[in-house]
Amino acid sequence: MRVLVLGIGNVIYADEGIGVHFVRALAQNYKFYPKAAARNSMASEDFAAQNFMQNSAQVSAIQNSTSQNSIERNSLQNFADENSIFKQNFATANLDRNSTSENSAKQNFASNSTSQNSAINSAAQSSINANLVAKNLAVPSDSADQISFIDGGTLASFLMPTMAEFDEILLVDCINADGAKGGEVYFFDYNAMPKQISWSGSAHEVEMLQTLQMMDLCGDLPHVKILAVVPQRIEEASFKLSSVILESSKIMEKTALKYLSDLGFAHEKIADLSAQDIADRFAKRGRDDSSI
Repeated sequence: MRVLVLGIGNVIYADEGIGVHFVRALAQNYKFYPKAAARNSMASEDFAAQNFMQNSAQVSAIQNSTSQNSIERNSLQNFADENSIFKQNFATANLDRNSTSENSAKQNFASNSTSQNSAINSAAQSSINANLVAKNLAVPSDSADQISFIDGGTLASFLMPTMAEFDEILLVDCINADGAKGGEVYFFDYNAMPKQISWSGSAHEVEMLQTLQMMDLCGDLPHVKILAVVPQRIEEASFKLSSVILESSKIMEKTALKYLSDLGFAHEKIADLSAQDIADRFAKRGRDDSSI
């Protein structure tokens, strides 16, 4: 499944750029990966633990075998000593023959013990090697399940070819709604748009609605979920987001993470950037080479 998280907004008009700022922050704050890959990774870890226990048991067996061999050799030595004392009452020829037989028996026993230990060590090493291969191949590098984050700005209809390539789209934008207050968050399916949503707050919002409608008419529109917030209107050009919008972005983040989780993606937090942190980078752009 290919998922697009698309941020829409005009960043030079404060709160109206929240869609862009939010998506950029989400992409930099979290690492996403398919849950199936996470399960395979956990299975590999379990496999490694089982092999470790098995290898430990084999090592213990080797140690026990070595200890047993040592005891047997001591027993043979004791037997040899006793036998030597006993054999002193017999002819020298008989003593030599018995000594030769005893040495031959010891050599055969030592040879058998070495072969057995070598076989156990070989089996243990093969098990460890197989475990390393399983761990390295646990997460495929060419997974079909991917998430892409795109700053759509105010491109609207120019985004249609890109949007058509995905299976699911999470569109993040600011909207207007009848009777709504600044900071109110909406999350809805494009095909089940609430009646109070008017999309009449600014030019880019109307164009985005028209873009979705054109793709729908052509049959190219993927399944679209819309995560939107009503901006606290600020007329003058500014990169300063309102405290209301920043508070609402926390609700938006929880909503987006749950949606992506429902689609089968796990996440790991790796940073803690706010939407304002991203907006501040836009403010610096043009004055220096700071990246956004």
